Amino acid sequence: MKTQVNLFRVVVLILVFFTTSIKATITNKILVSVGNEVITEYDAVEEITFLNIFSKEQVQQLGPKETKKIAIDSLIDEKIKLIALAMYPSLIIKERQINESLIKLARELKINNIENLKIFFNKKKYNFDKLIKKIELELKWNQLIYQLNFNKIVIDKEKIDKKLKQFIANQKQEEYLLSEILIESSNKNELENKSKDAIKSIELNGFGSTVMKFSSSPSSLTGGNLGWVTQDEISEYLLKYIKKTDVGKVTDRIYVPKGIMIFKIEDKRFVEKKISVEEKMNKLIELERNKQLKQFSSSYFKQIRNNIVVKYFNE
Repeated sequence: MKTQVNLFRVVVLILVFFTTSIKATITNKILVSVGNEVITEYDAVEEITFLNIFSKEQVQQLGPKETKKIAIDSLIDEKIKLIALAMYPSLIIKERQINESLIKLARELKINNIENLKIFFNKKKYNFDKLIKKIELELKWNQLIYQLNFNKIVIDKEKIDKKLKQFIANQKQEEYLLSEILIESSNKNELENKSKDAIKSIELNGFGSTVMKFSSSPSSLTGGNLGWVTQDEISEYLLKYIKKTDVGKVTDRIYVPKGIMIFKIEDKRFVEKKISVEEKMNKLIELERNKQLKQFSSSYFKQIRNNIVVKYFNE
């Protein structure tokens, strides 16, 4: 009898060992190598969880294959930035900067403090420490882009003055609640085809899901959401497309230096001016500076990407 019990225990231990081994093999399976960095099956599963939180589950509408591709592409971008940042070890992010980003994120998710934000992510089964690492990565990347390009930023004073005069002259400003898709490609034919596919995807899957699949803008993590933007914060070229588009509709494809943009007009409203001319001027300068830094960021990322070997392994 005792021999049978011992035999049973051995069988159970063997089954547990093999089950654990199989699970570990699946989760640690390498899907992609990016230079010396690797992306595993487990990384992809975690990234899908992360993307679902910020896309309000819209990414799931694309189906498991597309969802996994988006997650892997997102992780590849992160690995490329990590490789680039490794060449600048002196970059340091302070705890205050991380906390400011966490507070901003909490506000976007309608959560009142960092502690509740942590509880929220734990409930969503996403590691909060990984979130902090993601934030630190983006802060370091932005710091690097600024250090490399701050002396190249050119503020067009005439353009700023013109917008300020419009601001002073108008008692009310029209605001737009916008979402965006930015499609980039160095190949003209590929850009055209991708933008046409994006239009079809919007019709079939909705704007939010299409953002996750096609947009290369940083806003893609939040479904392309830009929040409320006043008309004087939008270039005249883009504004003419936005103005003629009804609420709930999307603009025509808009050709810009970086590629093609598509906006969805979520809502419109008129608001009274509530800030001083000086505050408005500073805000317009900041917007222009950030716009140029985004362009520098995109250009530098492509430069780094072209020098890194990305290898996909059979799943």
